[in-house]
Amino acid sequence: MSESAVLRNYRRVEEALIVCAALQYAEFDASIDNYNHATVNWLLVPALGGIPVRLPASQLEDAKAYLREMVETAEDRLVEATGEAPDPVRRKYWRAWAVAALFMLDWLSLFVLWRFLRATYLKLRHPSPHKLESSSSS
Repeated sequence: MSESAVLRNYRRVEEALIVCAALQYAEFDASIDNYNHATVNWLLVPALGGIPVRLPASQLEDAKAYLREMVETAEDRLVEATGEAPDPVRRKYWRAWAVAALFMLDWLSLFVLWRFLRATYLKLRHPSPHKLESSSSS
């Protein structure tokens, strides 16, 4: 029996399934370890060290080259299949900044409200009766 090697450990089942399917389509003998554990209880995946995609050691370098080529030509193959160029991916950092500003404003308003209520309470409460009175000695 030939020795096997791990191509890569994936954190998510979906990623491992996509890579394994692409390799099997290209007639590599790829398989997924810990697949049943990951689908039944996904909290075990970090404890198991991820979901390894395994194949024979003799096919490892060819599989890496095949996946690298697939990633490099992905846009060209998409244009060929659909007939139109994909839209460029734009990062939407403004959403994250808006959510962060909303949370900060929320906490700031709670702090200001707390300070206002505390100051109002301190003004309205009765003076404390434990002041020391001087006693006159005769």
